[in-house]
Amino acid sequence: MTLRKPDLPAGAHRDLSLALHELHRKAGWPSVRDLERAINVDLVRRTRIYDAFTSPRLPAWGVLSVLVPELASRVPRMDADEQVDRFHRLWDTAAQAEDARTRAWSVVLTDAGSRRIPLVELIRSVTGAGLAEVTEMLVHCPATLAAGLTQEGAERLVSRIEALGALAEAREEER
Repeated sequence: MTLRKPDLPAGAHRDLSLALHELHRKAGWPSVRDLERAINVDLVRRTRIYDAFTSPRLPAWGVLSVLVPELASRVPRMDADEQVDRFHRLWDTAAQAEDARTRAWSVVLTDAGSRRIPLVELIRSVTGAGLAEVTEMLVHCPATLAAGLTQEGAERLVSRIEALGALAEAREEER
């Protein structure tokens, strides 16, 4: 039985999902119940196997580490150890990409430059700070303007600041 593929954007997680569905097809589309019985591990229940195929969340490596060899064992002349290594590389790449996407970034103004009025307007629109607070930030650089941003959002804000002749940098926040 084919299982629904999650709707994922292009990238490492989608590559992993497509590879898992391809392996499932090559193994003859065994049911989730059949895979649960064959794996016979208390921690990997039917719902976790089903989610590995259908959920948009990245599956835990523990689930894949027992699911992949079971599927590979059902394909003639397929080396289960090679498949586990292959899937671990795919999973690790997807996990790194997800980790990078979920990290928090801040934007720090390092030099206010000479075009103060447009910079003040930009900072006020971003931070919601009053004029006195923004002036204090400009005088006492470096100053954190925004925190908890995605890397993409932080880089966009840095570009806007630098377009006004000031200097800023995106910094990954400590965990």
